[in-house]
Amino acid sequence: MSLYSFSVKKPITLLMIVCVVIITGIVSLTKIPLDLLPKIEVPVAVVSTSYKGVGSESGGKEKEVNISLEEGELEKYGLTIDKLVQLIGAENLNLPAGQIKKGNKKLSLKTVGEFQSIEDIKSMPIPLATGGVIHLRDIADVSIEDKETTTVSRINGKEGINISIQKQSDSNTVRVSEEIHKELEAIEKDYPDLDMEIVLDQAEYINMSIMNVFKNAIIGAVLAVAILYLFLRDLKTTLIISVSIPTSIIATFILLYFGNITFNIMTLGGMALGIGMLVDNSIVVLENIYRLRENGLDSQSASIEGAKEVSMAVSASTLTTIAVFAPMVFVEGITATIFKELAFTVAFSLVISLLVSLTLIPMLASRSLKKEVEEKNNGFSKVFRSVRDGYESILSWALNHKGWAIFIAVAIFVVTIFPLFILGGEFFPPVDEGTFIVNIDLPSGSSFQETNNVIENLEKDISKIKEVDTISIEKRRRL
Repeated sequence: MSLYSFSVKKPITLLMIVCVVIITGIVSLTKIPLDLLPKIEVPVAVVSTSYKGVGSESGGKEKEVNISLEEGELEKYGLTIDKLVQLIGAENLNLPAGQIKKGNKKLSLKTVGEFQSIEDIKSMPIPLATGGVIHLRDIADVSIEDKETTTVSRINGKEGINISIQKQSDSNTVRVSEEIHKELEAIEKDYPDLDMEIVLDQAEYINMSIMNVFKNAIIGAVLAVAILYLFLRDLKTTLIISVSIPTSIIATFILLYFGNITFNIMTLGGMALGIGMLVDNSIVVLENIYRLRENGLDSQSASIEGAKEVSMAVSASTLTTIAVFAPMVFVEGITATIFKELAFTVAFSLVISLLVSLTLIPMLASRSLKKEVEEKNNGFSKVFRSVRDGYESILSWALNHKGWAIFIAVAIFVVTIFPLFILGGEFFPPVDEGTFIVNIDLPSGSSFQETNNVIENLEKDISKIKEVDTISIEKRRRL
C-alpha cells in the first residue's frame, strides 16, 4: 500500500501582466558556517528596498527568544509563570508621549520600550512582593534561537532558504527583474560565501514569448511579400506595396509609445494580426493606378486620380475592420486587460496603413511604375488563370440563380453554428512555461523525517530525467 499520494499539474498563469512572482532564490547552506546564517536576512532587505517596483519579499529563517526557567527559582521568589509573562509583555511596549509643534507641523512622540537586544531582555527588572528587585537572568536562561522548522527548502539536493520577491501591481515585470538581477550580483560580491541561484524568473518567460511573437511577425511579413511577388510577378511593384509594412509598423510603434502602451505579447500579437491587412489598401490603390496607366494617363495623373477614385472604398473597408475591434476598447475587467491593447494596436496599424496607401503609395507609383508589365506564360500563371476562370463561372451561376445562392449561404451559416455547442470552453488556454508542480500529501500524523525521506526518494527519481534542469522542493508541515 502506498504511504502517500501525489499529483502533477502545470502551473496556471492567468496573464503575464498580473503575474507577481518574479524570482524565487535559494541560498545554499552547504558552504557557510552557522554563524553566518543571520546574514541571509541582509540580502532580502537590500533587494526589497533597492527598487521601487518590488512590492514584498518573504523567506529566511525566523528567530524567537527562548526563556528557560530554572527549576525552583520561581517558587523561591514567590513568582508564577502568568505573572512573569505579564511583566515581560508590559516591559516590551512602545508608548505614545504626546505631540510637539514645529512650525506648521505636529510631530508625534513615543517612548521606546521594546527590547532592542538580548541583553535588554536579560536585564529586565522583576519587582518582588518583599520589596526587592531581581533581573530575568537571575531566574532564567535567555537565548535567541531559530523557530521550530515547519518548512524546509531544497534545490538540486541541497538544503537552502527560499526567498520569494513580488512586484507591485503597477510596475513592469521585466524592469523589476533586471534590477533584482543587478542587486543579486552585488550581494554575491558582498557575501561570497552565499550561493544564490534563481529558480523562477517570470521575466525570462515574458522575454521568450515576446521574442517568439516578434519572430513570427517577421516571418509573416516575409511571407506576405513573397505571396505578393508570386501574384504580381514584378519586383518593382512588389517593393512599392511592401514598403507599407515597415512604414505602418514604425508609425504604429510611435502611437503606442505616446499612448503609454507597453511592448508586450498582446501588442505584438495585434501587430502580427495586422501585418497581413497592412498591404490590402495599398494593393487596391496600386491596382487602380496601374489600370489608369494602361488607359493612357501619365504617371502623375494616374497616381492622383487612381488614389482619389478608390479613397472612399478603402476608407470604408478599413473603418469596418476597425469597428470589429472597437467594442474591445470599451469593455472592463479582465477582458479589457487581455484585449484592449490588442484592439488599439490593430486599429493604429490599420489607420496608418490607410494613410500610407493614399499618400506614400501614389507618390512611389508616380515615379517608378511602368506602363505595362509583361505577362509571363509560366506554370503559376496558367494555374491562376484556371482559378480565375472557375471563379467567373461560379459568380455567373450565382447571379443567374439568386435563390439557390442565398439558400446555400444560409445553410453554410447554420452549419457553422453547431460547433459552438460541441466545442468545450475555458477562460484561458494552457500555457507551457517549462515548469511542473508536484504536490505530495502524506497521511495525517506523518513525521517530518518521514516526509523528508519521501521527498528525497522522489527527488532522486525526478533527477534521473535528463530534460529536468532544476528541482526546487519545499517541505511544509501543517500545524
